[in-house]
Amino acid sequence: MGKPRRAQSKLVHDRESISYDEEQFSNYEEYRYRERSVSDHILDRFTRLFRFIGTIQRISEQTDIPREQVVKGGASEYQDQSSHRGTEIHAAHVVRAGEINPQIRNDERHILIYNELINFLGHTQNVARYANEWHGIGGDIDKIQSGNLKKLASIDFRRSLTAEVASTIQSVTEEFIAALDKRINKGDLGNKGVLEELIKARKAITDFKIEAAFEKGKDGYSGKYMKDYQ
Repeated sequence: MGKPRRAQSKLVHDRESISYDEEQFSNYEEYRYRERSVSDHILDRFTRLFRFIGTIQRISEQTDIPREQVVKGGASEYQDQSSHRGTEIHAAHVVRAGEINPQIRNDERHILIYNELINFLGHTQNVARYANEWHGIGGDIDKIQSGNLKKLASIDFRRSLTAEVASTIQSVTEEFIAALDKRINKGDLGNKGVLEELIKARKAITDFKIEAAFEKGKDGYSGKYMKDYQ
């Protein structure tokens, strides 16, 4: 039996990504299907996880659904587009989470919230295939994201950063770094360019301040960058 077909979500250009510029791209199609660097994609997977956690807190408060029940961990169920670039370029999800609580889906009062979730979880970036494969760094990050939803749900983005919250963020940061170290040190990446991109991603995440990661969560809680997904 093959994988179930993912439901179509709306194509949204995230405001934290580079915007369409006619001087940089010859046309909109070139912009839409542009290839992202692997290092930028991995950093986005790190930072947008925190924005997603803040978004989940806001949605929990709006719907009276406990945070850990808003979405389940698991395989992505939505996708905005395919890569249109052949088999070596994948449309890779930025945030991996599974089923959305049916109470949100079935309540017409929450239609904007439901749209926000499916379109954010369906959001992809075009990247080299190795960055998206389940048995590589892509799968490693999928597991980190899904596996930390419950842990990160303990963070209250209404409040200031505490030592306990900083420790939680640091532990997730260390999981990302450990996953990259495993792939960097394995020695079977195939070419120097792959290695360089993973090293670059590792440095970017290592240098990313805990305070900045917490602010990403506050962005999600406030709805910053999220209106377009509705």
